[in-house]
Amino acid sequence: MKSIIRVVVVVVFLTVLIFITRAQKTPAEMDGEHRHQMHGQHHGKQTEEVLTPSGEIIDGVRVIKMEAFQYGFKPDPVAVKKGEKVRLLVTSTDVVHGIMIREFGINEKLPPGKEVVIEFTADKTGTFTIHCSVFCGSGHGNMYGSIIVQ
Repeated sequence: MKSIIRVVVVVVFLTVLIFITRAQKTPAEMDGEHRHQMHGQHHGKQTEEVLTPSGEIIDGVRVIKMEAFQYGFKPDPVAVKKGEKVRLLVTSTDVVHGIMIREFGINEKLPPGKEVVIEFTADKTGTFTIHCSVFCGSGHGNMYGSIIVQ
């Protein structure tokens, strides 16, 4: 009987500890968890603050150099303006990766060390998930970033 009571006490203690730990997270940490829970989905939310657009305008095109690596994309997030023609210059720094942004019809393989040029028009506003579309190791399922079109 005493062992059952000990097990119940330990379970209750661990449950309380988990709730306390979650309550101490910063809003940024909680937002990251929310983003992780939304993995694979169009967020459908507008960005409240206006972000400085990524990259630079060259001959009327927003050019953004990006890196793919185990297990993320840089920069993250990428910010662009609605209606802009966007050119992503993406290089994998380690292994073969992929880059997929469903809403813009993008799905390209990224061989290591080779710059891949991807062009599209940012014709939708919102926050969209950038996925790695090529299995790249144990953290592949958590390899994503975001592009914000404002």
